[in-house]
Amino acid sequence: PPYFTCTPPPLSMEPQDSEGPSNLLETEAAARAKQISNVTYTLALNVGVPDQKDCYTGELTITLSYEELADVEPFLDFTGKSMQSFVVNGTAVTENSWRQHRLYLGGLLKEGDNELKINYTNLYDHDGDGFHQFIDPEDKEEYLYTNLEPASCKRVFPCFDQPDIKASYSLTVAAPSAWEVIANDVCENVVEKDARKTHTFKTTPKFSTYLFAIVAGPYESFHDVFEDRIPLGIYVRKSYAKYVDNKVLFQETKQGIAFYEQFFDCKYPFSKLDSSFVPEYNAGAMENVGCVTYTEYYLHKDPPTQSQLANRCDTFLHELAHMWFGNLISPVWWDALWLNESFATYMAALCVSEATEYKKLSWLNFATAMKSWAYREDQLVTTHPVQGDVVDTEATFANFDGLTYGKGASLLKQLVYRVGMDNFKKGMQYYFKTYAWGNTTLAQFLDALTHADSSLSASDWAAEWLQTSGMNSIQLSLDRDGDGVVKSASVKQGIVSPEHPTMREQKVLVVVYEEKDGGVMQTKQFPFLIKAQESTPMPELEGSVVEFAFLNYDDNGYGKFLLDPVSQSFVLKNMEKFEDALLRQQLWNIFYSQTRDASLPADQYLQLVHSKLLFEVSPKLIQSVGRRASAVLHNFIPEALFEREAEKLFQSAFTTWKAIDSSKEEEKKEHAIVWSRMTIGFAQSLSSVNLLVDELKADHHDLSQAMRWSIVQKAFSWGLEESETLKEAEAKRDGSDVGQRSLLTCATSVADEEVKKAAWERYVVDDSKQSLFQFEADMSGFYWHHQKKLLAPYRDLFFEHVREVFKKQTPEWSTQFYRALFPQDPEDEVVSTKAKALIASLDPAKESRLIRALKESVDDLHRSKKCRDMVQQ
Repeated sequence: PPYFTCTPPPLSMEPQDSEGPSNLLETEAAARAKQISNVTYTLALNVGVPDQKDCYTGELTITLSYEELADVEPFLDFTGKSMQSFVVNGTAVTENSWRQHRLYLGGLLKEGDNELKINYTNLYDHDGDGFHQFIDPEDKEEYLYTNLEPASCKRVFPCFDQPDIKASYSLTVAAPSAWEVIANDVCENVVEKDARKTHTFKTTPKFSTYLFAIVAGPYESFHDVFEDRIPLGIYVRKSYAKYVDNKVLFQETKQGIAFYEQFFDCKYPFSKLDSSFVPEYNAGAMENVGCVTYTEYYLHKDPPTQSQLANRCDTFLHELAHMWFGNLISPVWWDALWLNESFATYMAALCVSEATEYKKLSWLNFATAMKSWAYREDQLVTTHPVQGDVVDTEATFANFDGLTYGKGASLLKQLVYRVGMDNFKKGMQYYFKTYAWGNTTLAQFLDALTHADSSLSASDWAAEWLQTSGMNSIQLSLDRDGDGVVKSASVKQGIVSPEHPTMREQKVLVVVYEEKDGGVMQTKQFPFLIKAQESTPMPELEGSVVEFAFLNYDDNGYGKFLLDPVSQSFVLKNMEKFEDALLRQQLWNIFYSQTRDASLPADQYLQLVHSKLLFEVSPKLIQSVGRRASAVLHNFIPEALFEREAEKLFQSAFTTWKAIDSSKEEEKKEHAIVWSRMTIGFAQSLSSVNLLVDELKADHHDLSQAMRWSIVQKAFSWGLEESETLKEAEAKRDGSDVGQRSLLTCATSVADEEVKKAAWERYVVDDSKQSLFQFEADMSGFYWHHQKKLLAPYRDLFFEHVREVFKKQTPEWSTQFYRALFPQDPEDEVVSTKAKALIASLDPAKESRLIRALKESVDDLHRSKKCRDMVQQ
């Protein structure tokens, strides 16, 4: 095909009015889905051309069927640099109808079959979306990959970029001969000429545009096959190949395919399954058809914990579940994003627990990550129904949140417990048999479950759980006689937020424990249905002595489960004696929730950590509670007590870490990893950082490369004289892109007025060539707790600039700017005042993402102030 250079010829078309959001309304998508059908894309790309370092060229043919609708002009989505030719049904188009991110087709299409041909030039992206380009600093090799959810396919080629206009794709890619090229289907033919290869891929079955994928570059590869019928591949850049434990990854993938094929009674629907670990990746992974992409963080350069390995396995199985739910059957629109992600999240946790070696960690990881995320976001002022309106693709970004992933998956877990696993399985088998290769809605999903269990009122369940916001408090109420025997028992259900007064029905598993022989023993267990009312009688406990009862054993319920006073005293005495790690996690979560609600003073929570965490045997729980302790320290402890509480946490963690001899005790290595990470995190004073520097200079065997960089960055923030020497030593050890980004963090961490000023200019002007990941590393060194006075001017500057940043930058970039630079100071009332004033000035129709971020920050500040005031009473 006639490819062009990055400097287009004089007659090329360029987008008019290209500034502004790249957005599609749901109403526009619905209308276009009625106009456009039977779409195919035939795409030829030319990448990796030596004299075209920053761009690529493409030749595209689109065939489609068109049905005219009155007053609705059809259009293609396209965010590109230029078009060299545009031909519709054999006639060249000379009038430029390319506006912003749309190529309008009014008057160009005819009823019935149409053919469009477009030659174009486009720039590579560097924000982790679209067609991302990365140059490895270690070997200077170039790597490319696409990341397109929810609506970035238009950044790669002109298309109808919405999930319900499915299409088939015929792809050809010309690339350097040394490169691998991976796409959605198998490569059928490769022709080499003049040090370049042209890869021709098999035409795909129909799927949504956001699932299209290309990965290209000098990737190293590993190969296997599932049951002699599904080719499996792993691709990774050369400098990371040594970190690939391919045998483990292939084994987990095979376990997942076997589990899902049996559970869904549906064979893997695509021709192959490749997994590519790609650099500077925004997300954890993306479920592109047959070509999944993963962040390189899952390739562990430093020794991982079992929890990290289980999390990676979970992510692999999450993306694999999408091959059926999301890819084989796709949503009509992004209001079903929650179901797409929640289903994969739930099924991955189930698969890990049933089919892999991480059985004991699966639901523990789910509770500490997904469910905790859901509980936090469901108590913010911005909570929203799991199933809600998504008016446009911009709103989709806001819904990649803890309610979409965490609450939705938690509600599915509750629903499965309610209907029974066998009925859920039957329902899903019916679903895949009925709707394969189509697009579905929530109603069709629930109908499949009703088909398996006619006793389920799916519409009532959805109305109660999916179409309302917020959560309920749930607590056991026991009336005892003088001997401690329960006379009456009931479950009290309350409202956490007056704005969300819904009472909900759910099924839980209740357990009762008592003290025995210096330990604790379970004496009773039974399922129980909590009615959608303020009080539900529980006769099962009447006539017995109850020392401790818990209403949500196995974590099937969803809500703020609280302890009755007697049970709380029992837990405070016996926390470490419960053998069930998931139960211990739930109990720790109750105390954290009480702290966050200002019903337990934050310093008392930290005292509980000091007294009980030393006895914890689960590294996962140690890590989880340690992170919560850090959150309590930074958010809920008054400034006047911060240094004291931080030093106590540091000394406790440091002492515990140093007492572990992981060089001689293999089974203690994971504990050493967790405690050493916590020690570094709790180092908030000059003296504690000096102690860490001593360990670094002594080359302590527990310190991973990531930990070493963290210590050096802290040294820079405190202005230690030896900071430069430490930095140079680490730079020699680690010349990778991770090391390069760590250097950026070090540079910005310096407590110098000119350094901070220059950094701020980079962030608000953004005229550099840095990638999003490099900016993220840069920004992460800007704010330090002990630099508050130096950074005081940037409180007002943040509110002056943030609106413009959100207008001109991508959602990923502006979100990172906000997270890194919002002035988190609950004791400075001006911050909250300015945030509220800015909210009042914003346009809800056009600036909803910034409004939501500001509202959540104000909510967090108010909660933090309330908790700090409680400590000082």
